[in-house]
Amino acid sequence: MPLPGRGGASVRPASVVAVLRKVAGLDRGERRRREAGHRDRRGATTPEWLAGLAEAASPTAADGPAPSMVPTDRAEPARTSPRPLKDRPSRRRRRLRSGSSPIPAEVEPEVPLTPSPGELRAAGSAPDIEVLRAPRGFSATLGRTALFVVVAVVAVAGAKQVLWNPLFGRSGPSAAAPADAAFDSAEASQAAARYALDYLSYSPASSAAGVAALAADVSGGVSGQRWKGSGYLRAEAALPGTVLVVDASHALVAVTVRVRVAIPPRTAGTAQPEPQQETGPAGAAADPGPVPAGWHVLGVRWLTLTVPVTQTTGPGGSVSVSGGGAVFSGEAPQLVSAPTDAQNDPNLARDSQATAATLLGDYGSGDVAYVTAPGVTVRGLAGAVSLVSLPDWVTATPKQPAGSTATAMSATGTGTATWQLTGTDLQIAQRYALALTFSQDRWYIAAIGPQLTTTAP
Repeated sequence: MPLPGRGGASVRPASVVAVLRKVAGLDRGERRRREAGHRDRRGATTPEWLAGLAEAASPTAADGPAPSMVPTDRAEPARTSPRPLKDRPSRRRRRLRSGSSPIPAEVEPEVPLTPSPGELRAAGSAPDIEVLRAPRGFSATLGRTALFVVVAVVAVAGAKQVLWNPLFGRSGPSAAAPADAAFDSAEASQAAARYALDYLSYSPASSAAGVAALAADVSGGVSGQRWKGSGYLRAEAALPGTVLVVDASHALVAVTVRVRVAIPPRTAGTAQPEPQQETGPAGAAADPGPVPAGWHVLGVRWLTLTVPVTQTTGPGGSVSVSGGGAVFSGEAPQLVSAPTDAQNDPNLARDSQATAATLLGDYGSGDVAYVTAPGVTVRGLAGAVSLVSLPDWVTATPKQPAGSTATAMSATGTGTATWQLTGTDLQIAQRYALALTFSQDRWYIAAIGPQLTTTAP
């Protein structure tokens, strides 16, 4: 039935519906395009209120097909199902599709979707999965090889230690035993400590008894190994220390002794202690007796000696102190010996005797920085004694080629140093050996110790 229009003109109902679609923009093609675009952008369906409005405005079957307001060149075919999210077009494709230029059909082919493992299981088939192993690198192969070698070595060494040695290995000492294994260090320490106690015990009244006590511990005589003077020494304790084994027959032992020192009064007419028995029974020790009445005790001092010890072999072998006797030392025991090809150099001995006396004097005072060779550490005697004289001095240098006039850069010197105990008039002579180094136009101390002859007794 026609409806009255403006100016009395009649309007058909179908035209009214078309106008409403134009106004609302809700024709079928536009609705589908908006629904598809909405899904592309939001991943959801068209809101219910918009779907209801479009349903109300859509013509019935009686009204006939409604004209489309979208140009035919831009219209999209209707889709029977929404596009899956994984198949939605890219941003570039959407921009091209909404632009002014048409998109050929072959530009946007349908991309087949890869079925998920769940879909494949539901369909009764499973994907063929090929497991590929990554190629093993050179570093991994090298590391595995090194680990295998280490494990094999450890296994072989353990088997040798646990099985082979107990069953087939030699028991007992090796055929080439070291020198310190053949030398009795414990007995050497006892002999050195016993000698040091007698050596540092002295009284003018018991000088002869002290010599007899020393003779029991020394091989080769004790000439020159007694104090001279009017002072008093009493060794109270001896502490043996480092034992330097030179060979199977010789060693050097460090012994530190606690000594009480006293001197007579300086007034004239002071009574001297009465002489004691000249010799004592076998095994008697040097005993200075009590401090004489009226004598002044200077105190108790620690004095360190390096004692050369000799061990005799064979039946009745024993350990005794070498004939050269002990020396005062501030260092650990050091062996000083001339090279096997050394030769005596009397010219050097004559020219260097004064220098040697200076070196020993500084060594006694402890002022050793100027006389010590570079790279060598020497502590000295810290003023415990002072040098009185160096009456003899012998040097030996490495053998030079025939006709050579080159200056020797090293030498070994031996001499007798006479020391005086600080604060007293007590003096004693000791045989020293010095290793000397020539540098910057003068001689330095490289090592110092007792003179020791290493020829087996």
